[in-house]
Amino acid sequence: MHMTKKSVFALLITILLNATAFGQKELSDGISLLPADKSNVSIFIVLKELPGQYFLFTMPEIFTGQSLKEGLFNADHTPWKVNKHGAKRKLKTDKYQYQVKLKLLHNGNSYVVDWKITFTNNSTEPLYDLAAFNCLTMDRAPLFKDTGMVRTWVKDETGKTTLLSTIQKTQGPNRRTMQFYRAAGGITDVTKSNWINTWECTVACYT
Repeated sequence: MHMTKKSVFALLITILLNATAFGQKELSDGISLLPADKSNVSIFIVLKELPGQYFLFTMPEIFTGQSLKEGLFNADHTPWKVNKHGAKRKLKTDKYQYQVKLKLLHNGNSYVVDWKITFTNNSTEPLYDLAAFNCLTMDRAPLFKDTGMVRTWVKDETGKTTLLSTIQKTQGPNRRTMQFYRAAGGITDVTKSNWINTWECTVACYT
C-alpha cells in the first residue's frame, strides 16, 4: 500500500467469538472490555458466560512498513477510553496519527468485538506496506490456550475456515517461538518488513 501526504489507511477486521455472529445490532452485558493493566495499552475481552477467561488484546502494539527502519507508535501507552459500548484510543504526532475504535455487538448467544483502525500520514514521505501489528493472547484464558494451534481456526483468503496449524510457514532461525500471520488482502511478503526481520522468528503466510 502506497501512502502519500494526508492519505488515510483504514483497516477493518472483525473478531468472531462465534462463527454465526452476523447481522448483530444489540448491545449486551454478556460481553465487556476491561483495561489489562495501569498503562491501559492492552485490554481484556471478557464474556460473562466464561468466568475466569480473559482474552488479552493489544492493538496496535506497533505499526510497521517496508520503508521504516523502526516501527511507529511502539507501545505508546495511550490509555483506552472504555465504556459499555466499546473502547477507543488515539495518538497524534507531527508526522502521523492513528485512531482505534472497538465496538461490542451481539446476536442472541453470539458475541462480537468489531474494530476499526485509521492511520493518517501527514508527512511528505510515502509509507509502503503499512501494517498494524495486533496481538490476541490466550494465556489468560486457559480453556482456549492452544500453543499447538490444533484447536484454533481462521478464515483464509477465500473465506474458507482453516485450521491454523495447517497454514504453510517459512521457518526462520527460530530464536523465538512467536509467529506472524498476515491478514488476507494485506502484505504479500511480511519478510520484507525490517521490524519483523529483527525478531528472527517464524513467519506464516496463506498459500
